[in-house]
Formats: sequence, structure tokens, C-alpha cells
Amino acid sequence: MTTTDRHRRLKSAREEAGFDSATEAAERFGWNFNTYRSNENGSAPFSMRAAEKFARAFSVGARWLYSGSGVKKIASEIDDSNTVQLAGY
Repeated sequence: MTTTDRHRRLKSAREEAGFDSATEAAERFGWNFNTYRSNENGSAPFSMRAAEKFARAFSVGARWLYSGSGVKKIASEIDDSNTVQLAGY
């Protein structure tokens, strides 16, 4: 995907985050539905500032969302599977 595919990356990020519709995501995050839907369908390109907002919501990289470069998925939780709990004095 290229920079002009920004809206496709936004839709993909939303779907991968578990939101079935643009309406559902807009309601959850308090975004203007018409604006968000226009961003997602490509009729209103979004800014880097908006990309940062969407990226935080969907746990993706803002640079990836905006331009297609950089890291796509950002870990939303700390992976503590390799930690050892210590007990004692």
C-alpha cells in the first residue's frame, strides 16, 4: 500500500482492533462520525495529527498509518511471559 492508501490502512487498523464498523469506533472514542467515516472511505484525507490519534486508539504505528512506513502493530500490553517472580527476603 502507498501513501494514497491511507484510508485503507485506517480501515484495516480499525477492523484488526475489533471494531466491526466505523460507527462503532467513532462512538467508542467520541469522534465525529461523519469526519471519521470520510477519513476511512478516503473522501477526506487525514493529517498526521489525526493519524496519531487513530494510532493510539487502534494500537498501530502512527507513521505506518499515515505513510505506510514504520511499524504497523504496537503492543498494547506489556508481554510479561518471560518474567520470573521472586519471593523472599
